[in-house]
Amino acid sequence: MAMEDADLSTDAPTDVRKVKVAVLADKKEEMPVTDKLVHMVAAVVAGVIAVFVATVLADGKSVIKVKDGMHLRTLTAPDLKPMGLDHRIDELLGPEYGIGLHHDSSGRSWTEFGAGKNLAWWIQNLNEQSVIAALPLVIWNDAMKHPVPFLSCNDLQMAGLAAMSLGFIAEATAMVLAPGALPLVNDLQMAGLAAMSLGFIAEATAMVLVIVHTLVLAGLVPLPYKLVKPLIGLVWFVLSAGFFVVILLAMGIYTGTWQCQQSFIPQIKLSDHFDYNYGFSFAIIGYVCSLLMFFVTLLVLSKDGVARSTQPASSPNLVKVLVMVVAGVVVGIAVAGAGAVGIMAGNGIFDAEPMGDSSVNPCAGQKWKDLGPGDHYFDNTDCFKNGVVAVLEQAGAKFLVVILLAMGIYTGTWQCQQSFIPQIKLSDHFDYNYGFSFACIGYVCSLLILFLTLFVHSKDGDTTGQPAPTTKLPSVLGGVVAGIVLCALGTVSILAGNNGTSHLYYPGNENPCAGQKWKDLGPGDDYFNNTQCFKNGVVAVLEQAGANVTKGYQGLMDVGERKPISVPYSETALCPVNVHWHLGAEHLSVGQYDDKGKGPKDGGNDLSYEGTSRRQLDGRRLEQSKKRLGHQCMYYDASDQRFNDTLYKWETCEKMLVGETYEIHWPHSAAGACGTKWQYQTPFYDGVFCRDDVITVVPLNTYETVGVQGQIFTVINDDRDEYSFDNLIAGMIVDANKQNGMGIDIAYYTGSTTGTTRNNVMCSRYTPITWQVDRKCHLVSAKSFDKLCKDMMAISKDLGGDDMHDDLHPHGARETVLDELAANNQFRRSRD
Repeated sequence: MAMEDADLSTDAPTDVRKVKVAVLADKKEEMPVTDKLVHMVAAVVAGVIAVFVATVLADGKSVIKVKDGMHLRTLTAPDLKPMGLDHRIDELLGPEYGIGLHHDSSGRSWTEFGAGKNLAWWIQNLNEQSVIAALPLVIWNDAMKHPVPFLSCNDLQMAGLAAMSLGFIAEATAMVLAPGALPLVNDLQMAGLAAMSLGFIAEATAMVLVIVHTLVLAGLVPLPYKLVKPLIGLVWFVLSAGFFVVILLAMGIYTGTWQCQQSFIPQIKLSDHFDYNYGFSFAIIGYVCSLLMFFVTLLVLSKDGVARSTQPASSPNLVKVLVMVVAGVVVGIAVAGAGAVGIMAGNGIFDAEPMGDSSVNPCAGQKWKDLGPGDHYFDNTDCFKNGVVAVLEQAGAKFLVVILLAMGIYTGTWQCQQSFIPQIKLSDHFDYNYGFSFACIGYVCSLLILFLTLFVHSKDGDTTGQPAPTTKLPSVLGGVVAGIVLCALGTVSILAGNNGTSHLYYPGNENPCAGQKWKDLGPGDDYFNNTQCFKNGVVAVLEQAGANVTKGYQGLMDVGERKPISVPYSETALCPVNVHWHLGAEHLSVGQYDDKGKGPKDGGNDLSYEGTSRRQLDGRRLEQSKKRLGHQCMYYDASDQRFNDTLYKWETCEKMLVGETYEIHWPHSAAGACGTKWQYQTPFYDGVFCRDDVITVVPLNTYETVGVQGQIFTVINDDRDEYSFDNLIAGMIVDANKQNGMGIDIAYYTGSTTGTTRNNVMCSRYTPITWQVDRKCHLVSAKSFDKLCKDMMAISKDLGGDDMHDDLHPHGARETVLDELAANNQFRRSRD
C-alpha cells in the first residue's frame, strides 16, 4: 500500500480520517499487465494442449497408421511361407488400420484382442498348419486386433499394468532419468502402456494449468503470489518433461525391433510397416509450447504480482527476457533432438540396409489371386448369369417420433433393389443397442420436464398465494403416464402392422437350417474341405475320429487344454439334430467290435444302388462299392435263425441286413433348432450349424457346443423286450439293466466328423468336437431299427419338418484313425 498518498494528519477531522482509512483498506493491489497477459496466454495454451491430448487419446489411429501397400514388406516369418503364411501387415489388419495412444482403430486397448486367446496359445493348442488355415476367419473377424497383446509381444503385461496403475508419475520420472535405456527395451506392450500413461498425465496436467491460470486471473488462488509463480513453473516443467519422454518413447517404440513370443511373427519393427500419424506432431508441438510457457513463467512473471509505477532496477528489459526465453526453448529442443538421434542410432536407423540375396527373385509369386482373404476374386467368372449381366446397385426429431420411427424401421420388411438380398427385416438379424433405451429415457424425461413446467412453474415467478408444488404432482404424474401410454399404443400399432408381435424365427414351412452347413471359415476359402492329414511328415490337422476306444487307450496327439463334454448332452444346451448309422463300427473296442468280428458274408440282399449284392471282402470294403465296412461285433452266428436276414422284411429302412453290425450316431448341437419341428436335419451339418453365433472358431468352442453319441449294435430278428427300443431317434440307449449295461461304459474324447471321404490320408476339418462312445456292443431288434426309420420319416410327413430320407440307409465307415491323429484326452467313465 502506498502510504504517501494518504492524508492521515492529526489536523484532519476524525470522520474524514476514518473514511480515508476505509478507502485505503478496500483498495487492492493491481496485478501487472505483463502477468495478466502471461496468465491469459498460458491458460489458452494449456487449453489447446488439453484438446490436442484428448484428441490423440480418443482417436484409435492417432499415433501410427499402416503404410501404403506399395511400401510394405512381408511381415510374417519367411520360413513359414511354404505352409501358406505370407502376409503383409495391411493384409492382416487392413489398409486403414492404425494405433492410437489409448486404443487402436478397432477400439481395443493395449491389453485387449478379439481372438479370446493370444496367438501363441492358438499355435500351441491347434498347431501351425491349422492356425494358418483359419487365418482368413481371424482376419475377417478383426480378431487379431489389438495386435500387440495378440502377438504376445509383452512378457510383463501384468507388471506393466500394475506399474501403470500404481505410479504414473514415478514411471514418467524413471523414463526421464534413463532415456538412454529406451533402445534396449524389449517389451513393446510395456512401452505402449507407458506412452498411454504419459498421455493421461499430460491431459491431467494441462487441465490443472488451465484451472490454475484462470484462478490466478480471477484472484481466487488462496496461496500467496510468491508461491504461485514457482508452483506454476513446476507444473509447466513437469508437462514439458512429460512431452519430452513421450517423444523419446515414441521414437524408441517406432524404430526398435520388438521380439514376440510366437513363430508366425517372431519380431516386428514398426517403422517398416507403419507411418507416424498426427499424434507425434502434436507431441512435438506440445513439447515446444510447454517449454516456451515454462521459460516465460520463469523469466516474465513478477515475483509478487504487484504493479508498480516504476520498474525496479533489477528487472530485465524485454529484449533480454525474449533472448533468454528463446535460448531456453532452443536448448530444450536441442536436448530432445539429441535424445531422439541417440535412440535412433541405438536402434540401427542410420545403419546401411543389408544387401538382399541377389539370387532370390523378389517378384516371384506376386501375381494377385485374391481381393479379400481367400476370395479367389481374380479367378475367371461367368460374364452372364441367368441371361442378365450381374451388377450391383446401391440402393432429429422429437423423442416420440424417434421411438416410433425406430420401431417401424426395426420391425418392418424392407425391399432392396438388387437380387442378392432382395429384402431384409432388421429384427431378424440385429438386436437393439443402448441408443433405443436412451431415446425412451429421453422421452420420459422430456415429458416430466414438460408437465413440471406446465403445472408447477409459476406464470410470473411470484409464488405468493400459490398452492404447494406437491399438490400438482398428481397432474404431473398423470401427464407423464398419459404420454407413456400414447407412445406404447403407437408402438403396438406399428408392431402389429409389421407383424412384429409374432414369433418369426421359424416362419411357415421354410426350413431355417437348410444350407447352414459350414463350408468356409473366411470368405471363399473352402476351409472345411477335407485336407491332407500330414504335410512333409508332420500332422497338419486337429484331432480326428473314430478313434480306438478300448479301455486304457490314449492317442498321441497333444490337444492341450481341450477336454470333451463329460456329462450327458441332455444336461447341457445341446440337443440331437440328426440320427444316422454306418456300415460296421468306425470306432474300435478290442473284444467288443474289432477286425475279428463277424457278420453275414452274403446275406443275399440286392444292394442295387451300390451296383452289387453285398459281400464282405479283404480290405473290409464292398466289391465295386463306395460303402466301406467297418469293424464288427462278435454276436453273429450263421446257425442262429435270429440272424437270418431272409426272415425279416424291412419296411422303412433301406439296404439293411439282419446280423450286421451298425454304428449309430446322434449328432448334438447347441446351435440346433431345439424343441421345434426343424430340430432333426439331413444332412446333419445343417442341424449342427442351424443357428448363427453359437458355434465359434475364434474363440474356439466347437468341442463345447457340438457333440456326437455313438453306440454300436448288431441287428437281430428277436422282438423280446431285451432287444426292443421304441425311441432310438432320441439318442443313445442308457439302461443299466439290459444287456449287461447299455450306455454305461462310455469313452469320452475330442475328434472330428467321420465318413468314408476321410481316412488316414485325407482328414476332416470339422474338428474338434466331443465324442461319447459306448465301448460295448449291443443287440437291437430289426423291428426297433425299422421303427427308428419310421420315426425319421414322420419328421417330415407328420410334423412338417425336414426330409430325412437320405439317412435311412447305412453310410460307409471311416477306417479307425492312426494314433498320431487321435487325441490324448480320452477318458472312460461309467454311468452308474
